[in-house]
Order: sequence, then C-alpha cells, then structure tokens
Amino acid sequence: MINIFMKNIVSTIKEFVISILIRVQNPDKRYNKKLLQHTGENHQNITYCKTGKFENIGVLAHVQIDAKNALRETLRLLPQYEERIGFINAYLEESVNFKRLSDDDWFVDVPIVTRGKLDGYFYWAQSDTRGVVDIIRLFFDGLDWFSILDFKMNRLDFKHLMR
Repeated sequence: MINIFMKNIVSTIKEFVISILIRVQNPDKRYNKKLLQHTGENHQNITYCKTGKFENIGVLAHVQIDAKNALRETLRLLPQYEERIGFINAYLEESVNFKRLSDDDWFVDVPIVTRGKLDGYFYWAQSDTRGVVDIIRLFFDGLDWFSILDFKMNRLDFKHLMR
C-alpha cells in the first residue's frame, strides 16, 4: 500500500512541477504575498487536481477553484478509494495535497519545489478534518497555513518508484 501511495505522490508532484515550469515563464503575473494577505481574496487563480474512483482531473488541466468549492470537493473524498486532491497557487508557488485515510484522519503532503524544479523532497503530516479545513481556508486567503500541522520531511525515492 505504501508503494502505491508513494507512486501517487510522485505522479502528483511531477504534474505540479510541470505546471510550475509552465507558469515560471510569466513571472510578471506573480502577486505580492503581503498584498494577498490584506485583500481577503478567496480565489487567487488557484487550480486543483484530483484523482479518485469517479473523477480524475490532472494538474495540466489548470482547473480553477474557489475556497468554498475546494472545501466541498475535499470533504467529499472517499477513503476506501484512495482519492486525493491537491491545490496549487502558482503565483505564490505553493501547493498542498490531501488524502483521506478515514472519516477523521488525513494525510497532507507538500512537495518541495526549488526554482521551478522538484528537489526530491516533500513535507508530510497527518491531520484531523478540522486541521484540513483550517489549512484550506488559510491557503485560499494567502496566509500562513504551513504552521497548522507538525510537518516532517521525507525524500522521494524515484528509482524505486519508477520500476
């Protein structure tokens, strides 16, 4: 199960990196993070990807989503089908992914991207539903969401996963 889970993480992270590389070509579109914190905007061109039994939306589809729909889509994930959802704010170069493990147990991961490239590491943590809801709200407001959980760093083993 861990091997399948790690393959899903690598696939999601690869798509995210491709998305970032495409958007890095337009650096003039980046927002000032402090400006975003004061505007109270709930949608700053945030896109999402989703894998599941009934619906798959790839990162390269660039499907935009607002905070209300992001919460709705996330809370509808079914643990028995290993469904995942990820959100990308290309302007702030941030992303966060969620996988529901059970009714009130979640796996949260954050790929580490340096200068538009995946550097082979990611942060991860487990959370309850309340923590996931808080992270999504702060993420869409452009505020500090990373300090909500006690994230740990892990290395992606690409050679092992690509067999």
